[in-house]
Amino acid sequence: MQEYSILINLLIIIPFLSGLFLIFNHQNFLLSLIIKIIHFIFPVNFFYKFLRLKKNSKLKKNNEKNKKVKNYPELLVWIASFISFIISLLLFFDLKNGIESYNFIYNISREYNINYSLQINNLNIYLILLTNIISIIAIIESPIKNNINSNDSNDSNDNIVKNEIYLLNESHLDIKEENKSIVQNNIYYALVLILSAGINTFFLAKDIVLFYILYEFILIPTFIIIGVWGGKNKNYAAMKFFLYTFILSIISLVAIIFIISFLKNSDIDYISNNINIIPKEYTIWLWIAFLISFAVKIPMIPFHTWLPDAHVEAPTGGSIILAAILLKMGGYAMQKILIPFFPEISENFSNLIIGWSCFTMIYTSFIAFSQQDMKKMIAYSSISHMSYLTASIFAGTKYSQLAATIQMISHGLISAGIFLLIGIISEITHDRSISKYSGIARTNPKIAVFFIAFVMASIGFPGTSGFIAEFICLNAVFLNNTIYGLIMTSGMIFSAIYIINLIEKIIFGTSSIDSKAIKPLNFSRIITLSFLIFLIILIGLKPSSIFYEFPKK
Repeated sequence: MQEYSILINLLIIIPFLSGLFLIFNHQNFLLSLIIKIIHFIFPVNFFYKFLRLKKNSKLKKNNEKNKKVKNYPELLVWIASFISFIISLLLFFDLKNGIESYNFIYNISREYNINYSLQINNLNIYLILLTNIISIIAIIESPIKNNINSNDSNDSNDNIVKNEIYLLNESHLDIKEENKSIVQNNIYYALVLILSAGINTFFLAKDIVLFYILYEFILIPTFIIIGVWGGKNKNYAAMKFFLYTFILSIISLVAIIFIISFLKNSDIDYISNNINIIPKEYTIWLWIAFLISFAVKIPMIPFHTWLPDAHVEAPTGGSIILAAILLKMGGYAMQKILIPFFPEISENFSNLIIGWSCFTMIYTSFIAFSQQDMKKMIAYSSISHMSYLTASIFAGTKYSQLAATIQMISHGLISAGIFLLIGIISEITHDRSISKYSGIARTNPKIAVFFIAFVMASIGFPGTSGFIAEFICLNAVFLNNTIYGLIMTSGMIFSAIYIINLIEKIIFGTSSIDSKAIKPLNFSRIITLSFLIFLIILIGLKPSSIFYEFPKK
């Protein structure tokens, strides 16, 4: 079993150290990034002159060294990301062949039994595999490499920072424009790798303290990706995303401290088995604290308002990570923490949560129908589809947890493809208005075929993963409550209406000027989209080939 310890830790160490190397390989851009973040939080200008005087002598010494920035780190990015993918694939096949789970534990605090504790099992392996697939796609869709950086902000504060950054670079470092792009590209790669390592650790965490640290840690690289490479309102979207999710997640920190003070142990399995030691009058408040902290990540109404803004302003790679991975963290946390810690309370309030999920689904479906921005429409659609997840988790039937897992994986694959295609469509014009596009089938038939395939999968077309996931989730809800099952079925109909309406408007009809400006798919994007479609159809036709708990008959 020693090899599993090595593999699990390599899954974290390789992308994390590779990311750190890329960041510290470009200290000057790191300095510029720190300046930008400080200025965003504390909008004062006097410290720039001091900072330049302080760093002036050091920067001059590095002048010749930095004139030519070699892009050899890109090779490191691909090696790290593919090794992580291969490791997750090996662990997946080992679990599929009969190994139930494996734990790795390193003690940090004996007094409170706080450990660096990791566990691989049939609940998290699918999400780890998804994380490493999506990370590779996010790397391919670099906002700098694909020339879709939307940093042309009109924000005066942002321009002040840009001027100071460029002044530092040009007057003291003489870095050429193309080299600046290489540096920014490598920093983006680094953030994706660090984010991938953090998410892998989150899914592997068996200690609740480690679980919470990683739950919050992933906010930092995501905040930077949105805040640096996002659209014109990126500062607002990044800060709203960070504050909304961070502040509401602090509630769970209070609950965790309370639990550890009672049980003197932070192991998740131990807490699940001994939570009854805590007086019952406290457990309901602990349950509510965890519920709110996890609901904001999914998200559920009224904790959802950060997501549309974050999606609209994020670069394509950032939107893919947000939709495909980050939204699943809340659902996984419910499966890992909320249900095992408080099974009785969760069962007693199951109808309330399923009803909440139904309301979220119907409400966001109506909002999605009224949107004119493609990204915002799919963002609201994602919230609607994540309602299947929460409803299934609390349905409490035999296959409800399996249904929730399949829905997470299915939505991750489908949403990644849709957001990638929206990024491709708006790559030249930087305009995602539905009214600006029509007749894409005439100008770019390959994009049209892929787009139709992904959006039809999102509404549960038979033969796709969307159909299997939503069918099992609906079955679980119907077994729990027929009325809620009918409401969720009507939600499917609403989703189909606005998706078909979207297809009709942008795919068919006379080609518009903006549709003619769309770049044709390159080879790497065709391979990426084809791979996602292959997985979606494979799960749709034979789910047991991926999900080995799925009944054969």
